[in-house]
Amino acid sequence: MKNYIAKSRYDVIELAEMIKSIAHPERLQILNFMCNCGSDKLSVKNIYETLKMEQPIVSRHLGIMKRAGLLKKEVDGRSTYYHLNLENPACSYARECLLNN
Repeated sequence: MKNYIAKSRYDVIELAEMIKSIAHPERLQILNFMCNCGSDKLSVKNIYETLKMEQPIVSRHLGIMKRAGLLKKEVDGRSTYYHLNLENPACSYARECLLNN
């Protein structure tokens, strides 16, 4: 995040919306898991089984974070995978914060 400089009010508003998308305990738990996992992509099944959450809840939270631009989604047959969108400054900042604590 050190290199991120908002160029306009729109950039600041967009960044605030992305940060708000992780301002939920379960979404933050999912993001923390993804940051600390060390894998490029994780299946929805891997996430909900590891975190002991219900699949529909995890899918809903992943969708919210994807729409906010924090995650990218890949579908391979019947499996869905998510990975961090490190091109997104809010995601990079969140990752930096989570890994340094």
